[in-house]
Amino acid sequence: MFALLAVRSRYGAARLLSCSSCSALQQIQVQQQQQQQIQQQGQAFHSSSSSSIDSSSSEDDHKFVGAYTPVTKQLWLDRLRKAEQQQHQAAGAAAGVLAGTEVQPAAAKAPQVTRVDYPFTKDKFLLEMYRNPWGFLRMGRLLEDLDSLAGSIAFAHCQVPGLPPPLLVTAAVDAIEYQHPAVLSADMACQGQVVYTGGSSLDIRMELLQEPHAPSPSLVALFSFVLLDPATKRPAKVPQVQPVTPQEQRWAAERAAVAAARKAARKAAQGKPQLSAEQQQLLQEALSASRLLLDMPALADPSALTAEETSLSNAFVCQPQQRNMHGRIFGGFLMRRAFELAFASTYLFAGSRPAFVRVEDITFRNPVDVGSLLRFKSHVVHVSYHPAPAAAAAAPAEGTAAGTASAESAQPAAAAATEEQQQQPQQQRVAHVAVEVEAVVSQPEQKETTHTNTFRYVFAVKLAPGQALRRVLPASEADVERLIRCLADCE
Repeated sequence: MFALLAVRSRYGAARLLSCSSCSALQQIQVQQQQQQQIQQQGQAFHSSSSSSIDSSSSEDDHKFVGAYTPVTKQLWLDRLRKAEQQQHQAAGAAAGVLAGTEVQPAAAKAPQVTRVDYPFTKDKFLLEMYRNPWGFLRMGRLLEDLDSLAGSIAFAHCQVPGLPPPLLVTAAVDAIEYQHPAVLSADMACQGQVVYTGGSSLDIRMELLQEPHAPSPSLVALFSFVLLDPATKRPAKVPQVQPVTPQEQRWAAERAAVAAARKAARKAAQGKPQLSAEQQQLLQEALSASRLLLDMPALADPSALTAEETSLSNAFVCQPQQRNMHGRIFGGFLMRRAFELAFASTYLFAGSRPAFVRVEDITFRNPVDVGSLLRFKSHVVHVSYHPAPAAAAAAPAEGTAAGTASAESAQPAAAAATEEQQQQPQQQRVAHVAVEVEAVVSQPEQKETTHTNTFRYVFAVKLAPGQALRRVLPASEADVERLIRCLADCE
């Protein structure tokens, strides 16, 4: 069963708010009151019992004021309407319970496919929303949409007649990986469904579809959500998914095997990642080279540098226009900002424009509130080398798979790459650069910091024959932990 969401791109009417001048103390009090109102409004997004919303009215445009993509905004409006309808049903069910009618428990559900379309060839405004400076797909914007779509899929699955709207939080992003390059010269669609359910968690699989590769996906993403009880904010039991098709059964078996393997690994290693013998040797070599670099730098490898020397950071105050439906900062926004910092770090480290390959892991430890002072810090963790694909002669761009070009130039680039590889068959290769970004909320008044998120992205950099990037070595305990996590997640 398909639930098709039409995406319409248009600007809402802007409203200007003004306030009288006040003293510094009054300003602080006003800001605190506004933050409380924002949080209350976010809760209203989740539990409002007002009438359903017509997405064509101007009243809808102020519901989510911010730099959201048209896809994300439409998904949220659709989810808001469903939440309002369910709130009415829950109120009716509560009256029925008082009258002696019991609410039925959640039954197993067959997967429901939800799809959003990107009509780039017909909607030029939509095209500009997703175009990066080099004319390719802006990956950061797509990350926002994937988070919104996964949340809508999880919401629809966890809806139970007679109960309040479900409260869901993003637990992790297990993987996002390109299979084929995505271009802006053809329409695109993204669809997904629940593929596995645990006790209180559920896994969402999404695919990006675009000609000429469809029905083979151009990108595959796996998100994990946790269902919380709206009253206690404790994990709640999710309705179980009941796979129907052989493909759905395979996906469910794969995710069940992954969940069992992770549980066994955590138990065996007591929470520490396990490394293979080859990875252990790689780690020991890196530690030995790092000690030489720190103790006797004049005798160390001149191409080596510490992970801290590759670091970039930025800090900003989280604004109300960046919040999600629940009044907290939107997880897709955090993913985009971390991606853009990781991209810049790779660009400066490699000296040429990198291409997105995959997301290896994203964890959400703590929510981020409006008004939080949020700091992002990136480190290049590991560099590995791989044979260059056939189209590697084209300059890679942010938002595309390694060495891919636009649809117009793909065939000439592939031909040039083939000819060059025939001349230098063993020298063409690309470097995969793994970058980890950590997000920390600082509270200067309390002199406290809270680690909220960890993001790890992998980018590809095309190398000239015989070229190699500088070797990155761990120089602190935190660097070693990052390298271990990265190696443990390597295929």
